[in-house]
Amino acid sequence: FTAFVNFGLRDNNLTVALIFQKFFVIILNSIFIYKNFGLKNVWFPRAKKSISNVDQSLVTQIETKILQEKLYLHAQLTIGQLADELSEKEYKVRKVINQHMGYRNFLDFINSFRIAEAMQVLSDPESNHLSILQIAHQTGFNSIGPFNRAFKSIARISPSQYRKIHGRESSDLVINQPQMAKVS
Repeated sequence: FTAFVNFGLRDNNLTVALIFQKFFVIILNSIFIYKNFGLKNVWFPRAKKSISNVDQSLVTQIETKILQEKLYLHAQLTIGQLADELSEKEYKVRKVINQHMGYRNFLDFINSFRIAEAMQVLSDPESNHLSILQIAHQTGFNSIGPFNRAFKSIARISPSQYRKIHGRESSDLVINQPQMAKVS
């Protein structure tokens, strides 16, 4: 377009040519930004789809299956295995988890249950003998690194800090209680 403008027009139309050239550059840049930076949803937001009865039923089935059978504790659990457990197609389970349950991906979904379980264990005074690594393995993580990252992303503190804040030993609770005066 620039070559056409420079060679096709005479000097007396140079101002008009420069205006067309700048306009064309602006249009091309806008298209480039629109396509490459995901502004389609910002400039033209889609109307939110309401969840269908089928999808709502699948949400309930997923939550029930995960919670009742504690499938999240299985370290090697995949979305395919969950779909098989529910007798559903994998793409449908993925769609429901991502679009209707609000999770970025299957791992975030499963980790939310695992971290909730870990929080309960860390808060339980009876579990103080367990190391953080043992709790990570017990709640479905293969190693300490992913456990710490997932825990911190949800709780905003490390598992050991969480244990210090929420998990008091039962002996600490007895010592810190006010003593009653003996009546004779």
